[in-house]
Amino acid sequence: MQIETFEIQCANPAHIKEDIAALFEKKLPSLVIGYANASLPFQDVQHALKRASTPFLVSSSCLGSLLCDSKTVSAKCDLALFCVFDDAGAYGVGSANIDENSAFKAGANALQQALVNAGRPYESPALIWCALPPGNEERILEGFASVVGDQVPIFGGSMADNTVEGNWTTLTRETLGAQTIAVVVMYPASPLGLSYSSGYKPTDTVFRVSKACGRQLSELDGSPSSHIYNQATNRLIEQQLQGG
Repeated sequence: MQIETFEIQCANPAHIKEDIAALFEKKLPSLVIGYANASLPFQDVQHALKRASTPFLVSSSCLGSLLCDSKTVSAKCDLALFCVFDDAGAYGVGSANIDENSAFKAGANALQQALVNAGRPYESPALIWCALPPGNEERILEGFASVVGDQVPIFGGSMADNTVEGNWTTLTRETLGAQTIAVVVMYPASPLGLSYSSGYKPTDTVFRVSKACGRQLSELDGSPSSHIYNQATNRLIEQQLQGG
């Protein structure tokens, strides 16, 4: 198994199809996972990748996409592609529209489709990679677990856009849209090693949620949550309290 990353600095979005085609003229990957600036023409990206007979998932990111390897560290990349070359492995992509099913059911359907497309419908993958519409991630993940259990590691995360206004997009060979769940199942020929790193550090500070609506915390300990959080973090978000 070999992994290569590519970046496209898209000076002219009208040329995106040609830029993508040029990357795979000599060698076709077994799997392509991409992250792109939300302003790119995603239909053109989808059309270009469909020309290659390889499974793919591309999700929008925030203000471009970050590419990091031994040669390049660029946060201004318009399209970053993570490509797996592994002729002895198996890879499949599945998708579902969350508007057409419950989040749980859509997650289960997308994962089942990915397993079938990988040619391994009854075998748990070594790794799941996903791009999910913001808002119902927990229920979608529960849908995944209903199919393969809760012991398969899951990478990926939520879609994003440039202004946090719902202009995010995810695409696969079959689907494209803001409410698309996309999931990859991986059966690589080489063993995988996994690690997790987080910026979260627990403290002894504890609050009680006194008012909430869904995932939005309105009050902590009976006071506006933003003010309480600002006090607890030594005025970390002082400027944002006025808006923004």
